[in-house]
Amino acid sequence: KAIQDYCGSAGVMIGRAAWDNPYLFAEADSRIFQDASPTMSREDVARAYLPYVHARMAEGHQPAHLLRVLLGLYAHQPGARAWKRALTEGVQAGRPVDEVVEVALSAMGHVRQHTRLHTGPTPG
Repeated sequence: KAIQDYCGSAGVMIGRAAWDNPYLFAEADSRIFQDASPTMSREDVARAYLPYVHARMAEGHQPAHLLRVLLGLYAHQPGARAWKRALTEGVQAGRPVDEVVEVALSAMGHVRQHTRLHTGPTPG
């Protein structure tokens, strides 16, 4: 009922959107249920996912399958390609998952810095 009221729709297909752009729903609880908890940043989400990755790897799951769900985390953001490339290349090179994620996050930091340099300071 809350989703219907929020979206104005009786049925909502969210599976594709959640897979392609999982951060799209980062504020869903606050908007639908008036949850005042702060929304995690994309960076925090990526790091918070790592304990789950390690637990599943201990059960024999492959890092590529586990990190694949992070590919869309920066969808529609400047640097999304750099994020995907860093994740993909890191996994293909067999690097430890923590390193793969940190390198990808670093790539996003470089993109943000480069964007700020070319667009000027963010109004505060």
